[in-house]
Amino acid sequence: EPGLAEDHSLEVSTSYDSITFAGSVPHVVGDVTIWAGGDDVTDNYAITRVDSTVTVTPRLIRIMSGSATKVYDGQPLTNETYEIKEGSLAETDTLYVVYGGASATFVSDGPEGRVDNTFSVSIMHGETDATGSYYLILTYGKLEITPRPITITSGSADKIYDGGALTGDAENGYEITEGKLVEGDDLTVTFGPGIIHVRESGGGKNTFEASVSKDGKDITSSYSI
Repeated sequence: EPGLAEDHSLEVSTSYDSITFAGSVPHVVGDVTIWAGGDDVTDNYAITRVDSTVTVTPRLIRIMSGSATKVYDGQPLTNETYEIKEGSLAETDTLYVVYGGASATFVSDGPEGRVDNTFSVSIMHGETDATGSYYLILTYGKLEITPRPITITSGSADKIYDGGALTGDAENGYEITEGKLVEGDDLTVTFGPGIIHVRESGGGKNTFEASVSKDGKDITSSYSI
């Protein structure tokens, strides 16, 4: 196979521009000299120069925003934290995270009751934006509101049969016996049709339905009633 003759040595100079960020620059073959001892025998060779490239590939880093959950209390839930889950920053670089303003207040917020904790990032190398030199994977944490437990007990009532319905109206009322409403939330209780005749059981349940609203919005799903 072609190559250097025995006892000949090769001296090559190459050049390429300095590269710091992701990308490529030409790597050019320059002067080539072949020596036989102290003699320059380059002219005895048919030399083919093949240039190449010098490449810096993007650095992988996966970042995840924080997750959080709480029982509904009427206040927005946020979490402006993050964690690098895979990879790392170059020691010379600085990571900046900007959150997307995500928050969860009600159980109904977001698909399946969870809100993506969105964010974006930039990475600086001194005064230079080096974000493009990273292969970024952004994973969003979840913000979740769970229902607030509350127990409502309807009032009891009795009367002698008079042909009219005995109902659990506002006079008999109801009582919140466990938990409590968040301040500013409105509870609406609608009682059932009541009873007219004496039942073998000695009476009937004072049935009712309950809903909760806030500023005209139905937020019943934010309670476990």
